[in-house]
Amino acid sequence: MTNVALIVLDTLRKDYFDKHFDWLSGTRFENAWSTSHWTASAHASMFTGKYPSELPVNKKNEFFPATEPSLIEQLAKNGYRTRGFTSNIYMSSNFNFDKGFDELEVSWRVKQIPNEDTFNWGAFISKHQDDGPSRYVKALYQCLTDDSDTVPSLKYGAKMKLNDLGVISHEDEGSKRALEYVRKSNFDADGEFLFLNLMEAHAPYDPPEEYKTVERPEINKRRPSLTGGYDDPEWPRTAYDDAVRYQSDMYEKIFRAVREDFDVVITVADHGEMLGEDGAWLHWLGIRPEVSHVPLCISGDVDIPDPESVASLVDVHATVADIANLDVSSPRGASLLRSTNRDARLVEYRGLAQRRREVVEKVGGDPDEYDRDCYGIAEKKYHYETLDGFVGDKEWQQKLSELVESFDFEAASSDGVSDSVVEHLEDLGYA
Repeated sequence: MTNVALIVLDTLRKDYFDKHFDWLSGTRFENAWSTSHWTASAHASMFTGKYPSELPVNKKNEFFPATEPSLIEQLAKNGYRTRGFTSNIYMSSNFNFDKGFDELEVSWRVKQIPNEDTFNWGAFISKHQDDGPSRYVKALYQCLTDDSDTVPSLKYGAKMKLNDLGVISHEDEGSKRALEYVRKSNFDADGEFLFLNLMEAHAPYDPPEEYKTVERPEINKRRPSLTGGYDDPEWPRTAYDDAVRYQSDMYEKIFRAVREDFDVVITVADHGEMLGEDGAWLHWLGIRPEVSHVPLCISGDVDIPDPESVASLVDVHATVADIANLDVSSPRGASLLRSTNRDARLVEYRGLAQRRREVVEKVGGDPDEYDRDCYGIAEKKYHYETLDGFVGDKEWQQKLSELVESFDFEAASSDGVSDSVVEHLEDLGYA
C-alpha cells in the first residue's frame, strides 16, 4: 500500500505560491482551479469528487452531508490508517468533516471553542458592548447563575481575557503544532493517509514577529470589501506576503518530515485571496482568478502524463484513489496520474451565508446585491461570471450556462451553528 499525504495550504494564492515556494519539488499543474471560493465547498469536492452544490455544501449549508461517503472513510474501509491535523474549524467535527479519520488533531483556534455547556463570554460581552466595563461584571453574574458548567466556564472566561491582554500568545495559526504532530507520529511503512490543513496565509495575516514588516491589518472591523477598502492597500498586501513567507518556511520543514514516511505528497490550496482587485478583499465575494486559480503540486515517485491540461480540486479525489488503488467512483473528477483528455472544470459562487447577509445590512448595504449565483469554467482559459457581468470569451458564456443546467444541483439549507462557532468564524473573516 502506498502512503499518501494530502496537504492543503489554506488561502494561498497561486502567484504568491510561485513567488515563495520555489523550493518545493514535484510536478506542478499551472492550470489548476478550485471548485469554489471558500474552504468547506472546496474540501467537499476533494473528499467526494463532486461539485459542491451536488452535495450540497455551499454557503447555504456548510456541513459535510452525513450520508455522503467521504474519501477518508473510503480509505479507512480499504485498510488505510487515516490521520490528520487541521487549523481550520470547517475541517473538524464542528462541520462533520472529521468523518472517517482515525485521528484528527486540531489547532489552538479550534480547541478554544467552548462546548454547549460552557458559558459563551464572547457572545455575551459583544451583545453588551454599550454597557462599558460593567459588562464584565454582568457576564460574571450570568456565568455563575445560569445553567452553564461553572468551573469550565470560569476557566474559559479567564483564558479569553488573558488572550485579549496578550498574556497568552500563540506563535502561529498551527503550523508549528502540525510539524510537531508529524514528527511525533509513528507512521507505518505502508497503508498511511495523512491530511493537513495549514492556515498561515489566511486572515488575520499574523505571522510571528520576526516575519512581520507591517502590523497586523484590521480585517474584520473594517469590512474592507463593503466599506471602501484601505487608505493604504499595500498594508494588508504586505501583511499577506509576510504570512505567506512564514508559511513557506514552515511548510518546507513539514514537507521534508512528511516525505520521510510518505511516498506521494499532494500539495494544494483550497482557494486564493482577494487583495483589493475590483475593490474586493478576503475570499467571500465572487470567483475571480485571484480566488479560484490554485497551486497544485504532486511530489513523489509517480508519473504525471499531462500536467499542462486543466486540473481541478474535483480531480483530487480520483487522484488519491488511484494512488491508493481504491475502486471508488469519482463522478466529476479524473486521476491526474492518467493520460486523459480532461474537459472543462466548473467553479461555483453560491451567494451568502445568513450571517454574512446580516453583516452587509449592518453596514448599510443590500445583501441581495451579493446573494446571487455566479459560475466559472476553466479550460485552456478561465471564463467566469461576476456580479456585474461575464468575463471571458463570449462563446463560452453559453457553454457555461449549458454545463450548469446539466447538473442536478440540490437546494441547500442549514440548521446554523452555535454562537461560539460564529464568534470563531468572525475572527477569521468568515462573518
